[in-house]
Formats: sequence, C-alpha cells, structure tokens
Amino acid sequence: MVFEVPWKNRYFHFKKGNIDSSRGVEPSKNSSFSRVPKGTSRKVPQPRVVGENSGGCAHERLKNGEDGLDQGKDEYILLIAEDDEEDRLILEEASREAGITLPIHCVENGEELFDFLGKRNKFSDRPETLKPLLILLDLNMPKLDGRQALEALKKEDRYKEIPVIVFTTSNTRNEISRAYQSGASSFIIKPFSFRTLVDMMKVIKHYWLETVELP
Repeated sequence: MVFEVPWKNRYFHFKKGNIDSSRGVEPSKNSSFSRVPKGTSRKVPQPRVVGENSGGCAHERLKNGEDGLDQGKDEYILLIAEDDEEDRLILEEASREAGITLPIHCVENGEELFDFLGKRNKFSDRPETLKPLLILLDLNMPKLDGRQALEALKKEDRYKEIPVIVFTTSNTRNEISRAYQSGASSFIIKPFSFRTLVDMMKVIKHYWLETVELP
C-alpha cells in the first residue's frame, strides 16, 4: 500500500537506495516513523541524499574528502545509531529543519557504533578529527543492540563523557529505568508526527548544543 504524504504540494516515495519525489511515501514495515494511526498524515520534507548508499548520512563521503574537513582541527558531529534507513533519512531531515548544523553521521547497529568510534573496518579511514558531540541511539538494532552498546560505552573512559540520547519506540518503565541506570543522558520516545519530531530536535538543539557545556 502506498502511503502518500503531501509536502509543499509534492509527494514523496521512500525506497532503499532510491528516492522518488513524484509519487508518495511507501515506508518500510520497520520504519518507526511510519506507524501513524489510519486516516492521519505527517509531513515529510524531501530527503537530501549526501552519498551513495549513505542512508542520508555522511559517513560514505569520508574517504573521498567530500566533507571539506580541516584536518588540523576537531570536527564535532551528531552520530546517529539507527538500523532503519528511512528513519535515518527522516531524522536527518528533521535535524536540518530544526536548525542543527552539525555534520550528521550514521551507523546501523552497536557494532558499527564502536567501529566508527574506534576507526575499525569500514570506518578505518575516518578522519581522526571527527568527534561525536552527541549520540542518538536506537535500542532495537541487530547484532549489538542499543542497550548493550550503551552499557559498553559508559564503561570505557574514552567514551563515557559523550552524551547519549536514547531515541526509540520502546516505552516501558523497565526500559526507561535501565537506560538511565546504564548512563543515558535522556530517553525520548519516537513520535508519530514529523512535525513533533522537528520540535523534539529543536529542544535537543537548544539544550544540548546551545545551553549546556559539553566536554
């Protein structure tokens, strides 16, 4: 079934590896932002693809030097750990609409999160200057899930100071309590509405990027 969502008199069609802005939105079954009540709609802006198979994020451009990084200075980034490609695209667009100007980089599971941080495997050529200022972490991911990744992050001295915002569909009291006990800085339940998502990203921008002092 095609899920058509209007945005500025156009319709958007999300598919893995291909974005067609002429028809509508056909979210994957796994996309958290697709779960809206029947008969309602949400606005989705046109995604900005920044690299082939990048899932809307920038990590595929690193090897080619397309980010224009100054190799002599730290480059602070927003790091998103999310296994669903469409959710990554929507998160990036919501971040941009909220005014977040940090470069956004994505990983698909907890193992890739540590590969990125440790410059291993496909991230071995990541510039040393890239520093996550903030991590958005989904809980339900394959391989190493967000719960395990969070606990491991907070046990390592070199990573424990990075603020981690859990961003997930899980909403049980046990999940929330476990996340905070494991060292999460915030726990946010994914919204159904794109507009609500943008508002949430504005709050994150105001608090984490403009108000508090980070290491």
